[in-house]
Amino acid sequence: MKSAIVLIATAMFAGSAAHAEPKMCPHLVAPVCTLTGEARTTFNNSCEAERVGATVLHDGACEGGDMCSMIYKPVCGINPATGKEQTYSGICVSEHANAKITHDGECKAP
Repeated sequence: MKSAIVLIATAMFAGSAAHAEPKMCPHLVAPVCTLTGEARTTFNNSCEAERVGATVLHDGACEGGDMCSMIYKPVCGINPATGKEQTYSGICVSEHANAKITHDGECKAP
């Protein structure tokens, strides 16, 4: 009988924003680099980032400081201005461009 009451109560409030519960995230440390507005921030995991509306740029902590290394370790990312894949010389460079990384290595030619 309890389960029937819970199901009815859940159905009654399912579409109500006033009774919406905040998204619960696991206590998992799997850092992601995100973009919130114009700022890059490292979150503990993608669930926590999505909960506040941040865009995940890549797995791992943000690397970009004021300057990037000149070591060529290419990544393929989505250029936010064009919406197309573009090869960046490294994660730091892609972060400065606010590009969402799709994979390590150079982008494949279309």
